[in-house]
Amino acid sequence: MTAEVTVWTYWPVVDFVHSASLNLSSTQARTTLAKHLAARVRDRELDWPLLVEQAVIRTRNAFRAGEPSILLRDAPEPATPGALIPPVVAADGATLLFGDGGTAKSLLGLALGVSLHTGRGDLLGLEPTVTRKVALLDWEWSAPVHKRRLRRLLPDGELPDLRYIRCALPLRDEVDRLRRAIREYAIEYVVIDSVALAAGGDPERAETAIEFFGALRQLEVDALAIAHVTKTTDGDKPFGSTFWHNSARATWYVRKVQELGASSFRVALVNKKANDAPLALPIGFEVDMSAERTTIRPTNLADTPELAKEIPLRLRIRQAVIGGALTYAELAERLEADVDSVRRTVTRHLGKTFTTWPDGGTIRVGVLAHD
Repeated sequence: MTAEVTVWTYWPVVDFVHSASLNLSSTQARTTLAKHLAARVRDRELDWPLLVEQAVIRTRNAFRAGEPSILLRDAPEPATPGALIPPVVAADGATLLFGDGGTAKSLLGLALGVSLHTGRGDLLGLEPTVTRKVALLDWEWSAPVHKRRLRRLLPDGELPDLRYIRCALPLRDEVDRLRRAIREYAIEYVVIDSVALAAGGDPERAETAIEFFGALRQLEVDALAIAHVTKTTDGDKPFGSTFWHNSARATWYVRKVQELGASSFRVALVNKKANDAPLALPIGFEVDMSAERTTIRPTNLADTPELAKEIPLRLRIRQAVIGGALTYAELAERLEADVDSVRRTVTRHLGKTFTTWPDGGTIRVGVLAHD
């Protein structure tokens, strides 16, 4: 067992003495440290061997004891039941946004972090249920880039006091520094951009994912993490080991559609995992990055054929027949779906969402008025 040891004196003035890595199980290492400290601080007669020994024993015992057990009935109630920003940001553990590069994941992550930090629901059209003091932990970009993005999101007002922490080492090696910052600035939530660089290992290995989430747990705050997909994935799970998907509280696949040269584009957020709730319906956003401002507005995914396929077929059929009844063949052509799939879906929800009636030699599908 090793520890990073830092020694300060507080008499007669506050002064730094020494910092070193110490093998807590080595008698020779403890003796050497005590002799070095005695040589550094000569104006006071201190029993350095005893002080070092007491520090080592207390540290070692506390580490081995770990967090004490409790009766489950005595556990505190969740501070925020449900979601922090329904339905996207879970209230407990890690929420994962994943998708191809260039799908606005980082921008959405920043907007979600600002919304949670300020309580503003107008940035995304999603209302936070609470506010949390948020920090952005950045492995990919730089502070000026994120400040420019933040300024474009909020061009008409003073920028919020969102804490920015640049990271270079894997999360496991940044834990001590980040824990100190979280305590010092009373951080309650973090946005991690991105998981690939913060993981510090081969994402295909289960150990890499397990180690990342173990380090994240040590921060003792919940997180929104940005992740990628590989070319071989189908959009159901993030890159690499299945432990990335399994260890998160909620995962959302981000898909983007943009015409060549256009300043605006549309993205779909598709819920692939939700631990404590049913899977949420897909959410659509239109992002406009023209001029000096970035706006993100909710949009109907059914209006974008490439993204409409992310909507459950039942809802797509319902949307199609609201304006008038259609045959199975007409629905299949309009929705670019298999006729048998359309027929099975209508049959499964007959009398609940849909109604049918004969029209000549065919069947027409309509939506129930009470639905």
